[in-house]
Amino acid sequence: MLTLATIGGGMPQAAALFYAVGARGELYVLSAPQSRHGQNLRQNCRVAVTIQGEPAHWRDIRGLQIEGTARPVTNRAEREEALRRYLARFPELQDEPEPDDTVGQTMQAALRQATLYCIEPTWIRWIDNTQGFGHKEEWGIGDQ
Repeated sequence: MLTLATIGGGMPQAAALFYAVGARGELYVLSAPQSRHGQNLRQNCRVAVTIQGEPAHWRDIRGLQIEGTARPVTNRAEREEALRRYLARFPELQDEPEPDDTVGQTMQAALRQATLYCIEPTWIRWIDNTQGFGHKEEWGIGDQ
């Protein structure tokens, strides 16, 4: 899971989303168009992302901080590849729900209507307290 931070109406917002990683390190997420972060992305494509575990102690903190941009995936070939990666990571999403499984049916309907976004990092910071408190490495990507 990642945490996606967006801005809309001058206010920050964060949402937890499942994700898949593309061949070049880009991240793919699915989002309902009517969600707050989906609405924010239509106004402002700049995003921040964190990915981390849930360590029990500060010495075990490890994770990524990412800045970048998000865009809807409209290219058919990219969409097919991204969805292949996403469904390989979350194969249960391919399961057809039983007729009496209203939650599963609702989830399948939501997935059919979801927008697939590509998050393209422009800056990445790796935090790894297992290497020492505050240990970090940073990378700028592209023109950033």
